[in-house]
Amino acid sequence: PTVTNGWHLAGSFPGAGEVRVETNATLASPSWAHRDFAFPDAAGSLVRALRPPLPSPIFLRGVQPATPLELATLASYLADPHAGAAGFGLVADDMPQLYRDGYICAPCPAFYHRGGANAAAAGECYEFTGPAGTTTVMVGDLDDLPPPGTCDAGRTYFDIGNPAFAALFTDAAGYGTATYRLVPAPVVGNVKMVVVLNSGGFYLELRPYNHRAGLGKLEIKSAGSANWIELPRTVYNSFVYNGGGALAFPLSVRVTSRFGEVVDFPAIAAMQPNDRFTANAQFAAFPAL
Repeated sequence: PTVTNGWHLAGSFPGAGEVRVETNATLASPSWAHRDFAFPDAAGSLVRALRPPLPSPIFLRGVQPATPLELATLASYLADPHAGAAGFGLVADDMPQLYRDGYICAPCPAFYHRGGANAAAAGECYEFTGPAGTTTVMVGDLDDLPPPGTCDAGRTYFDIGNPAFAALFTDAAGYGTATYRLVPAPVVGNVKMVVVLNSGGFYLELRPYNHRAGLGKLEIKSAGSANWIELPRTVYNSFVYNGGGALAFPLSVRVTSRFGEVVDFPAIAAMQPNDRFTANAQFAAFPAL
C-alpha cells in the first residue's frame, strides 16, 4: 500500500469485486476492525480515501470477502418513523436510534415478504456502501410501486431515508447504486413486544420489535395448556390469534429468529392495547459477516 491522498492497492486481489479495508492500532494484536469497502476502478485498482482525522499509529490491511457483496439500486425518500408498512410507528419512541433518526428503508415486495412469508424482513438491518461512505438502515417500510426495470426485472431495489442516502452519495436525493449486506440491528436491551389489539382474548395482535435478527415466528401458549400455537403474520407485521376460543392468562409468548434462536417473554398476566413487554433475552446467534 502507498498512502498519498488515498489508500491504493493494485493487483493484489485479481478479479475481486470488492475488498474489505480493516485497521488495527498495533500489529501485535490479532483484533482488526472493519473500516470500509473498496471497489475496483476502470483500471482494476482498488482505491479508498482515508478521511482525517486518523489515529496514530494506524495499520491497514485488505481482505477479500469470501462471499461477494450484492448490488442494489437505491432511491431516496422522506422516511417517517411514525409510519411505514412494518407498523413500528406505534413504538417509534422506543425503537433503536437509527430508526428514530430516519435511517429506514423500503425494499421491493419480494424482498420484504422474503420467501413468500409476510413481512419477513421487517426490523432487519442492512449495511450499504456507496461512493461517499457506508451507512446502516432498518427495514421499516415497503415500496409497493418501485420504478420499472428494478423489482420487475429481478434487480434488488430499496428506497432509503434521506440522511442515509446523503451518507452514501453526498446528495440527500436522487438515485444511485450501492452494495449491501445483512448486519445485526444495533438494538439496546432485550427483544420487546407491543400489543396492537386484544378483543377479550378471542382476537389478539402482537408486534415484536427491538430484535437484533429478523423474526421467523411467534408462538403463544394459554395457561394450563401444553401446546404452543404459532401465530400467522400479516403483511403489516402483526402476529394474529383468531382461534375462535378465548385465550387463558397468564399467557406464555416466545419468538424465534430467522436463524432458529428462541427467546421467551415472562408470563403475561393481562394484555391491553399498546401494552409493551420485554423478553428475557436478546438474540445472540448471527451468521459470520
